[in-house]
Amino acid sequence: MSSEARLRRFVAQVDAEWGRLYSERPYFDPEGAPPRPGDPYTLESVRTALADLLDGLRAAEGTETQQPAD
Repeated sequence: MSSEARLRRFVAQVDAEWGRLYSERPYFDPEGAPPRPGDPYTLESVRTALADLLDGLRAAEGTETQQPAD
């Protein structure tokens, strides 16, 4: 994501949803603080997952299979 603030808001939303799903208190890392041990959705892990997803989508666009002609 190009905006650091947008990514931070997204990670906070992911953390909140994780907390709701698992009935646990979500981890909200203060800006500049290291991630807490056991935090399943850190800023860097979400950034990496989104980058991997984007790379996969780009790769899939380049390798679309064509349907055989009838």
